[in-house]
Amino acid sequence: MSRWTWACASQVGTSHIRTGQRLQDAYSCFASTSGGREFFVGIVSDGAGSAEFGGEGASLVCRSISVAARRHFAMGQGLPSPTTFEFWVDEARDRIYQVAQARSKDARDFASTLVCAISVSGQ
Repeated sequence: MSRWTWACASQVGTSHIRTGQRLQDAYSCFASTSGGREFFVGIVSDGAGSAEFGGEGASLVCRSISVAARRHFAMGQGLPSPTTFEFWVDEARDRIYQVAQARSKDARDFASTLVCAISVSGQ
């Protein structure tokens, strides 16, 4: 049973409702056990308002970082180093470039923010 408790919520903004745009937010929160320790990972991303597919970019970023973190902890690793996290961000960026190219779009059309917190329980 997880020692962590979290809540997530998201709502379409009024400007998005006016323009008929979809929700631009994405998030992924989970607990993972690795090496006998429990970690919490919280990832949030918001599509850039000027980016045509910013919401899709946000979803891609959250999914990519989430998969990388789950893979990392499944291998029995501890907190990721800054270099490891930078690699995960590069993987997410590469995924955006792949999707953009497949859709004949620019990567900036999928621009989004990224905030990620990874913490380990005290025990």
